[in-house]
Amino acid sequence: MKPNSRAAQALVWLVGVPLAVRLVVPLLLWVSTAALYTVVPAGSEGRRMGWLEALHSSLRVFVLDPPAYPSGLDGGGIALWTLIFLAPLITTAAVADFVRATLLSGEVLAQGYAGHVVICGAGEHGAVIARRAHAKGFKVVMLDRDVAHTGLVKQRGYTAVIVRGDMTDPVDLTATCVQNAAHVFFAGGDPLVNLRGAGACRELVHHGAALHVLADNASLHDDVLAPMALDRDDIVDQFGVAARTLANLPQVHRAMERATGRAEVVIVGFGRFGQALLRELQALERSAVCVTLVDRKARDKATQWNTENPSPWRIVGDETRDGLRWATALRGHPPDVVFLCLDNDAMSLRIATTLRKKLPNLVLVLRMNTELVDGEGLISCSIPRLFEQALEGILSRRFP
Repeated sequence: MKPNSRAAQALVWLVGVPLAVRLVVPLLLWVSTAALYTVVPAGSEGRRMGWLEALHSSLRVFVLDPPAYPSGLDGGGIALWTLIFLAPLITTAAVADFVRATLLSGEVLAQGYAGHVVICGAGEHGAVIARRAHAKGFKVVMLDRDVAHTGLVKQRGYTAVIVRGDMTDPVDLTATCVQNAAHVFFAGGDPLVNLRGAGACRELVHHGAALHVLADNASLHDDVLAPMALDRDDIVDQFGVAARTLANLPQVHRAMERATGRAEVVIVGFGRFGQALLRELQALERSAVCVTLVDRKARDKATQWNTENPSPWRIVGDETRDGLRWATALRGHPPDVVFLCLDNDAMSLRIATTLRKKLPNLVLVLRMNTELVDGEGLISCSIPRLFEQALEGILSRRFP
């Protein structure tokens, strides 16, 4: 998570520079000041110092207590005056850096919170949760090991305390004050890491805060959740929420009902979201449907799906690995519905444009990470927006 302004970004970059590198500037100023004291007459006596005396005495310049001022205003005198004023600024910046890094760190700010929302994972879904929680009146603490800096950060639409750490580490979780939180979300990109983090957090909060783990609910078994003291109510299937909306779109239902004989459905991209979508489509309980998967290793994935999810549906894999190549080479009988489930919005739009030129009446459904105005016959659904709508009910629940 990065700050918005250029000045803040520059400060974050400066703080991130190794201490050994940042020490070069004050060391150069110290040596330069000492060198000038050896050649510039200073003080009421107008004398020049020896090197040892100059090195020792010039340290006082950094604390607003110069040993002597230059007697004249020649070139050397002006340079010495410049360093006399510049050195305290270096000291002030160092003190401010120390205060920012300690007294205003995320770990310190979070300790004063209670009844707040802790979000482990400051990625796309974490930002959505933070925005919705802030809108509901909660204070927000975010934990992530890859954040640019810590402390109180103002983002678009919300303000949060940022703590750098690992969601699976009890010490880092304690730094977010989870024991006093109302809700704790585990919103990292890896569901297994989210589950591990929730298991570690359960030992800290017991039955205080409500835990919400972003994971694929359908792929979890109760024997996996039980050792971590989690149950089905703790799992938030962010992809399932969006997939359910897409599968139940009226345009999708009408297109499948209009199909004569077997309805032809194509899913381009069969990752976590594509799998959640197919699961929701099969819940529609239509018998005559053929689904073609366009994805890397599509045949293997289709075989595995048919084995693990017995259904009268015909699930086949297309050998074309690239969705754009598949759309370009599409010939013969057109599909009834095409779902573009790629992570890359730009690629999805390119594929949609190619298909629209060939098949103007084709029902196209795009999974998008950003907002897009729907066009005629082109349906786009923003995953973060659909997920944010689902959060409304979660955050409205109050827990002791």
